[in-house]
Amino acid sequence: MEVATLASDIAVKQANKLIESIYKMDVNEHKLLLLATKKVNEMELKKQPFNERTKVTITSSEFAKQYNIGRSSAFEIIVEAKKSIYDREFDYLHVDEKGQVGQMKSRWLQARQTDKAKSEIYFMFASAVIPLIYLVETEYTLLDLQEIGQLKSKYSVRLYKYLMRWVNAPYKNKVNIDQLRLNFGLE
Repeated sequence: MEVATLASDIAVKQANKLIESIYKMDVNEHKLLLLATKKVNEMELKKQPFNERTKVTITSSEFAKQYNIGRSSAFEIIVEAKKSIYDREFDYLHVDEKGQVGQMKSRWLQARQTDKAKSEIYFMFASAVIPLIYLVETEYTLLDLQEIGQLKSKYSVRLYKYLMRWVNAPYKNKVNIDQLRLNFGLE
C-alpha cells in the first residue's frame, strides 16, 4: 500500500500517540501548535538537533500567511494561544523502561516569551512532547496545514486529525464513541 505524502511546505508530522491523546484546546491553539510542529519537522529534515532547551519562534506574519488572516490580529491570536497552551496539559499513553504502559499527564510547554516589538512569540516544548513531534519515524500522521487553516472549530480540527490518522491504514478502525468523546474533551 502506498502511503500518501504531502508537500513539505504544508505537511506536519505528529506521532499517533499525540493525535490520540486526551486534551482540550481551541482552534487557534491547534493552529499555533501545528505551525510550531512544522518548524520542528523542518529542523528534523535539516538534521538540526532539537530538545527541551530549543526555542521555537513564531512570527505574526508567518501565522497570518499560513492561515490567511490579518497580520495585526495574528499577533493577538498567537500571544493568547501561547498563553493558553502554556497552562494546558494532555494525557497520553507512556511506555516505561520495563515495557509497562500507563496514562501520563504532561504540559505542552515548559517556557514562553513574547517580543511585542518584533511581533514574535517564543516557547520551548515540554520534554514529553518532543518525541511526539521530532524524529518520529513510525506510527505517525501527516496533516495538511492548508486544510486545517480552513477549519473554524476546535472539534473540526480534532476530527480532521483523528480521521487523517486512519486514512492510509491497511484496515479500518472501529471508533468507540465514548473514547472519541473522551479524547475530544466531551466527557
